[in-house]
Amino acid sequence: MNFRVLKGLKENREKFAYVKSCLMGKRVLVLDLETTGLLPSGDARTNFANNNIYDNCRIVEISYYYTDSFGNDDQINIHNYLRKPDCDNFTIQEGAAEVHGIKIETLIEKGTSFHDILCANLAKYICNAQYIISHNTDFDIYVLLNELHRLNCIELIQAIMAKKRYYRIFCTCLMTRYTKLSKLYDEMFSKTPEIMHRAYGDVLSLLELINGSIYTNYNIIGIKD
Repeated sequence: MNFRVLKGLKENREKFAYVKSCLMGKRVLVLDLETTGLLPSGDARTNFANNNIYDNCRIVEISYYYTDSFGNDDQINIHNYLRKPDCDNFTIQEGAAEVHGIKIETLIEKGTSFHDILCANLAKYICNAQYIISHNTDFDIYVLLNELHRLNCIELIQAIMAKKRYYRIFCTCLMTRYTKLSKLYDEMFSKTPEIMHRAYGDVLSLLELINGSIYTNYNIIGIKD
């Protein structure tokens, strides 16, 4: 992906069309997550090995789409997991709960341990992907890195950092200057996304933005309540 070319494009529709052309046929992982709260602003968040910084920002839901050949799938399969709490002080802050509506009781009843989520296929996809795409990458990737640090997943951390070093982790928020994915979606399609404030809905919206059209054939695999 030539970022000089991308920077020279003025319209978001043109930018997404260029991104799509660069991703075609590539191994791509698109992900999004919901958390217990927010991170502090500034450079502190880059210190993902400091658990104290991240104790109030743990993953409660993670959703992702992976393909070995972007643009060539007959059906879009989006995996979605609620995450089972792994410590006694795992609490969802009021502001976060108001946004995504996920309750601790639901995580305890229906959640999967983060270790098992990784083992299901996410770890393999992180390693295999040539590109990792998310809307708010500076947030999502560092939260993910902290969760991997807590499990001592050194190889996965190294795989992500290598992609980051070689500009293979791509942020559509930075590209478009839209902090809210729903507002970007409205600009592109003149409507609000079908599913809002949940990780699987944001993955679907992001895929539709890159594709340049709304999908009619997709499947959400996992918990959706």
